[in-house]
Amino acid sequence: MSDLFGETENIVEAQIYQKKDYSLTIKFVPKNEQYESDLLSVERMLNDRINGAVPYKFERVDKIERTARGKLRYIVTEIEPSNATRPPTEDRLGFLVSVSGCGRS
Repeated sequence: MSDLFGETENIVEAQIYQKKDYSLTIKFVPKNEQYESDLLSVERMLNDRINGAVPYKFERVDKIERTARGKLRYIVTEIEPSNATRPPTEDRLGFLVSVSGCGRS
């Protein structure tokens, strides 16, 4: 996630949420109302990485849900690990890691 949102000044935190159809919702919490230029920058980077292979949208939220231990999950997916269907471009986890800039934790 640091690659996508590391340079932003007006976005406090973000999360990539992948639905079963492989589409992405990028949830973000803005620091203030001056976040539009940050989103445009993130969108350019995202478009460079996914090149239209997966539909996505941004969703402004007040907070991002934490795990039971209080940690922020940068990537959340509805896709079951045993799901044999793969997007035509890459393995689903590898794809999300490359999009987000996060390594496996």
